[in-house]
Amino acid sequence: IGLKSGQYSIKEAELSGCFDTAISIGENGKLKADKVEINASGIGLVSKDSSDLQIKKINIDNTENCLIVYRKHFFFSGSKIKTKNLKCDQNNYFVQKGSKWIN
Repeated sequence: IGLKSGQYSIKEAELSGCFDTAISIGENGKLKADKVEINASGIGLVSKDSSDLQIKKINIDNTENCLIVYRKHFFFSGSKIKTKNLKCDQNNYFVQKGSKWIN
């Protein structure tokens, strides 16, 4: 799921076998999700370029990177991911200076 500059809501999602990224939000986008299951993906979650991603319950299995939060383009600021009840079997996270992950 790749989203940009808008406001989005997901009640429940099961994502499996995503070659690159399961959920990505960018360019001032805002995404709120209630329950997400991710399995066998390159990256679970990405928030970039002034975006805000909030997930109440998330389980990530068999995925190389749990989440990445960063600024890609210089004309944006950092991004944010807020998770509650996050379970990720790999424990690989990247949070660029100026971006935030709240768990």
